[in-house]
Amino acid sequence: MPALPAMREQQHGRIISIGSGASKRAAASVAYTTAKHGLVGFTKQLAQATGTDGITVNLLCPGWTNTSLLTLDDQTLAKAARDNAQRRVLEPEELAGMATLLASDDGAGITGQVISVDGGYRL
Repeated sequence: MPALPAMREQQHGRIISIGSGASKRAAASVAYTTAKHGLVGFTKQLAQATGTDGITVNLLCPGWTNTSLLTLDDQTLAKAARDNAQRRVLEPEELAGMATLLASDDGAGITGQVISVDGGYRL
C-alpha cells in the first residue's frame, strides 16, 4: 500500500525529506541546486495538501556532513569548514535530534518547514 494513502487513512504520518544547503541558496551545480530547490516547493505544497490529515511534511537541510558523498582530503575539509560559522564538518549523528523531533508526536505542530542543521552554513 502506498504510504500517503495509508497515512491519510490513519490520520497520522510524518514525511521528512533531506535537502541540503543548496535547497536555500545557489551552492552547487545547476542540476543539483535546481533539484534541491524543488524539494522546498514539494515540501510546502504537500504540507498544504495534507495539513488537515494529521500528516506533517518537512525538509531537513544539512550543511557539510561527514558522509560518503564528501571526500575528506585536507583541502576539501578546509573548504567545507570555511563555509559555515562553526568552521567544521558536521557528523551525521548531529542531524538525528531534529529528525527525531520531526518524526515524533512532539513535532506535530511543525509542518511545511525548511529546517537547517548546518553549523551556520553560508550565513
